[in-house]
Amino acid sequence: MSETLIAKATSRVSWMMIIRGVLAIIFGVMVAVWPKSTVLVIVWLFGIFALIDGIIGVAHWFTDRVERSTWGIVSAVISILAGLVAIIWPGPTALAMVFLIGFWAILLGASQIALAMRAKKTMKHWYLWLICGIITVVFGLIMVFVPGAGLLSLLWLLATFTIIEGILLIVLGIFLRRVANDRARF
Repeated sequence: MSETLIAKATSRVSWMMIIRGVLAIIFGVMVAVWPKSTVLVIVWLFGIFALIDGIIGVAHWFTDRVERSTWGIVSAVISILAGLVAIIWPGPTALAMVFLIGFWAILLGASQIALAMRAKKTMKHWYLWLICGIITVVFGLIMVFVPGAGLLSLLWLLATFTIIEGILLIVLGIFLRRVANDRARF
């Protein structure tokens, strides 16, 4: 495959990472600013975030003709399903929100770790993806095994997680953009 095609594919991926990061930060800030808002609104916000994240992940999978990863599409489908459940059944989801978000984060983090390990050979800053995955898994484990921490604590934890995740995704997108620009020059 030519360097130009690889540079174009990497450039598309970098923008998708940056968009996902910005969405995560917006979601995290909204949760932090309105921690006492109704649980249903938070469930809807989570559902919309997960749905958009999954749709972008599917788009990424279809547009990345260089390397289509099974983990990437699995991660996207999990996000879409979690988002749809939260949007369609917000009442019951509110009761199970802690566990839904926890299991979603564990599966998403595991797929990010797998993607990071795969990218280790080809990407200089692969460890940022690994850090994203580890943070995501730890967040998910806390949600599943310490649900009694209280809804307000849960919301602050969710806000912190998504802001950190968003920052890391933006940084990763910027590094990928630099890789694309470097490849385009040669």
